[in-house]
Amino acid sequence: MLFGMSTSRRTLLKAGLGGVAAALTGSAWGAMVPASSKRNWKVILLTDTHVQSPEQAARAAKGFAMAQARKPDLIIFGGDNVMNVDGNKTFEDATGQFAKWRDLVSSNIKAPSHSVIGNHDIWWAKEDHPQATLRDKAMAIKNFDLPGRYYAVAMGDWKLVMLDVFHRDGCYVDAEQMAWLDEELAKSKGPVCLVSHAPILSATHFMELGAPKNGSWAVPTSWQVGNSVDLMKLFWKHPKVKLALSGHMHHIDRVDYHNVTYVCGGAVSGSWWSGAYHNFPPAFIELELSSEEMVRYTSVFYEGPAK
Repeated sequence: MLFGMSTSRRTLLKAGLGGVAAALTGSAWGAMVPASSKRNWKVILLTDTHVQSPEQAARAAKGFAMAQARKPDLIIFGGDNVMNVDGNKTFEDATGQFAKWRDLVSSNIKAPSHSVIGNHDIWWAKEDHPQATLRDKAMAIKNFDLPGRYYAVAMGDWKLVMLDVFHRDGCYVDAEQMAWLDEELAKSKGPVCLVSHAPILSATHFMELGAPKNGSWAVPTSWQVGNSVDLMKLFWKHPKVKLALSGHMHHIDRVDYHNVTYVCGGAVSGSWWSGAYHNFPPAFIELELSSEEMVRYTSVFYEGPAK
């Protein structure tokens, strides 16, 4: 099932980084998502894998295999799938990281899968670079097999809306994407789940730096989508939004606000493969969705229990 115009992946890549109102029902790595809506759905969120070295890939494979063994209907990758191709990484370094990622997924994941783009997945090459056609988000779009930098996916009664929130000038949902989202939500008949790399709303920020200084909490806008209030106005306008999933913070939390449940999914890598991050070991999230709402979610710490 497609939302809006049908556009080939080749056309999208040639068109650059613009979003599309098209949806895939499966990925290059998995089978098609079943169309029946008369059931509950098992969805697994694997976010912040940050894979680069062979040792990291081997450890990530353990978590991916465990996730696949739980027989999910769909796997969502929450971004920062590679360690970091941002900054001054060479083309060879960046392509090598993405190659490790693709091998990790193809070797361990059989379920349908979809991804958003994290800040560390963006290759910020200069415009005059010999491989400039793959600069910014184009390399991630190609290697994650995405239809565009943002898109919608049908899963039974649910619509999954995959957002792009990191840009050269900050973390937010841009005007083009916001207009598209308004249209997508307006025509949604069933419940909607949003997926963004950075949280739309989270309590994790208040635990990140400890006690507030100078009488206030210091929460960088890179930790939460900068125009979250504008997004929430859309959610109030379109009450079909029931769930919002994210990663980025490497913490796990849940916030329920105005009939929307916000879940931050921890990190497959824990603290970038150097142990637990704020006492959150490497983990992934398993969710069960009914035809109307999230029934439950479970944190799976696959390298040891939470402390």
